Amino acid sequence: MSEKISDAKKMEIEKRADEILNQMTLKQKIAQLQCFMSIGTELNAEQFPDGLGEANIGLFGGTREEQAKIIDANKKAIAKNALGIQPIVHTESLTGIGTLFPSAIGLGATFNPELVEEVASIIHDEARAMGYQQTLAPVLDVCRDPRWGRVGETYGEDPTLCAMIGTAYVKGVQGEEGDLICATGKHFLGYGCSSGGLNMASCVATEKEIREVYAKPFQAAMTEGDMLSVMNSYGTINGEMVIGSKKILTDLLRDEMEFKGIVVSDYTSIEHMVGQRVAADMKDGGQAALEAGLDVECPFPNGYSTENLESGIANNEIDMEWIDRSVRHILEVKIRLGLLDGAQADFDRLNVYDSLESRETSLKAAREATILLKNDGVLPLAKKVQKIAVSGPHADSVRHLFGGYTTAAGIDMMMAGSIADQAGYENASMDDLASMSMSIKEDAPKYPGSSVDMDNPAALEAVAAAYPTTKTILQCLKDKKPEIEFSYARGCDIAGVNREGFNEAICLAENSDVVIVTVGGKYGWGGSCTVGEGVDCDNIGLTGIQEEFVLSLIETGKPVIVVHMDARPLCS
Repeated sequence: MSEKISDAKKMEIEKRADEILNQMTLKQKIAQLQCFMSIGTELNAEQFPDGLGEANIGLFGGTREEQAKIIDANKKAIAKNALGIQPIVHTESLTGIGTLFPSAIGLGATFNPELVEEVASIIHDEARAMGYQQTLAPVLDVCRDPRWGRVGETYGEDPTLCAMIGTAYVKGVQGEEGDLICATGKHFLGYGCSSGGLNMASCVATEKEIREVYAKPFQAAMTEGDMLSVMNSYGTINGEMVIGSKKILTDLLRDEMEFKGIVVSDYTSIEHMVGQRVAADMKDGGQAALEAGLDVECPFPNGYSTENLESGIANNEIDMEWIDRSVRHILEVKIRLGLLDGAQADFDRLNVYDSLESRETSLKAAREATILLKNDGVLPLAKKVQKIAVSGPHADSVRHLFGGYTTAAGIDMMMAGSIADQAGYENASMDDLASMSMSIKEDAPKYPGSSVDMDNPAALEAVAAAYPTTKTILQCLKDKKPEIEFSYARGCDIAGVNREGFNEAICLAENSDVVIVTVGGKYGWGGSCTVGEGVDCDNIGLTGIQEEFVLSLIETGKPVIVVHMDARPLCS
């Protein structure tokens, strides 16, 4: 459990950070404000002659131990160029790193902070085993508009629940002093209350609401969990972009809320300042963000390029204290993480990585996250049931079992070439990320009568291959009750108006004792999804004609069990 350090220890860390800061050249200081992302290849230390602040190293192939050793070697090689200061290597951990856990909206539905802390402690051990020192989670946004595509990443609409579950996650994932990693609370601030439920749009709120609702989970995670990192919101608050707001990132976060850790940018945030004409160019945007209180630019140094910041210093456009302030924040956290003392991956913990014990905890969390909304006597099923008709787009799909920020969703996105296929992400850095994809997006066919791309068959095959032991709902039912006769018909798609499958599913239902129908959306990234990052909507009912399909099954007079699998609450 992460706890605040003593005043004496804090003073010792501050003194050491200042001593190191005084030894650094300007280039070495600037390098600490920079991040670099690599997908599929390891870093080359020669690229970073002055060190590096943070890195995202995504490796393919090899065993977990081999990957962990590559990450460890990369950090140590870069440290030789920077007074022994290793970069912080970060990763996503919203649903876990090795072991897969329920999405955040599911963890929120457990109402069990002790269980969430246990989940997060497993994520901590898996991160340490791989050499990660920072996780880009938890999402502490309070979401009160389910049209927003990222609602599934949050713990819900209640600030007290978000504070309670979020703080438990932070305590578990950060670990204890001497064995720390950074939790990153995001997205500061008001991101989950965007106008019209649109991603990156403006949050309009009173000063009272900002503090008592949207800042509350962050304050709890800082005060009670000693959270070490915060990520900015892409959006605006009352017309001011957060990434360039001194009022939000310094006056509120640092001075009023007394945050002492690192502020990292959500990916390509400074580019958004330029895209929205808030900044004239990347140099102007970088200077505005630095003055506002942003410490590290992710995932590439564009606004915080060495050329831009050196030029700003030379032309008296940047106060040297802005750079020293951010470097000091970074050094203080790195000292606590052991990155100035030769910290390395804890390879011995690789036995925790997706272990049977970890999976048991995941199963427990999944069971507690499952909510029975209504039961008119159908459940539990009577022993006399002999025939069950199963239908719906999720029942026989491996991909639809997985939500956003899972490896499955990432494979789907990369294989389909839709990494930059999200509203609001039109900038050069996203084009760079798209070039790292496994495939280039081509014109994908749509589900008839909708704007949703049909699934890429190769992507679905790749997801299934990546999870060879994962069974579909249909297969699990058959394995659980081999004495029952199960029949299956898809019936309809997640989107569109194709009713050609209705008759087959209705026929099976009429000749069965009970019907199980799975409904919901597809959670992930890109045009083939109905909910997720950059996938907002104007209707929070079931997508496509699924409601019509369910009603047609109910009209058969057979008992119908509806299993809703989605990141978004329903209103019908």
